[in-house]
Amino acid sequence: MKIESQNKQIDMLTAKLIDSNRANLALKRENSALQTANLWLTHTNENLRKNRRELMYTNTKLKKIKRELMNTNSRLETDNLELRVKIDMLKILDYRVEEKRKNYIND
Repeated sequence: MKIESQNKQIDMLTAKLIDSNRANLALKRENSALQTANLWLTHTNENLRKNRRELMYTNTKLKKIKRELMNTNSRLETDNLELRVKIDMLKILDYRVEEKRKNYIND
């Protein structure tokens, strides 16, 4: 009887050992998957940081270009105003010359 009892105990312990080994293997697989996911997240995070730095640099460049464009636009508006004044003066001059020509022809 004692041997049968010990055999049952050995069988039960063997079954527990097999279950423990299966659970251990499952945990190792899960740990490996988590490590892989962690590596991927770390890599992705580094790429995001790099992209953020590049975007900040590009944003700074775009702000500089915007300032330059606004300055250029302001100069163009000033030049345009001056041209309109000169065009208006030329129109008046042309009108006067045309009037004098008509008067000269009629005389």
